[in-house]
Amino acid sequence: MDDIDNARLIRGGSGLAVHSDEYKITDLDESEFELLLTDFDSDPDFQPLQLGLMSDTDAIGRLEGRC
Repeated sequence: MDDIDNARLIRGGSGLAVHSDEYKITDLDESEFELLLTDFDSDPDFQPLQLGLMSDTDAIGRLEGRC
């Protein structure tokens, strides 16, 4: 979010209701985000993460390694 100009951020949903960091960005470019989809039940690489058996540092490393 830090790289996206505030003028592009449209507050909506829970952002309006409870002032969370939820925004709609209508002109978001593919180079401005990463999306990671995984199945925690069938991917043994992520099972320790789901079970809370990894430190925060290890968890972030595991997730970043899959992007």
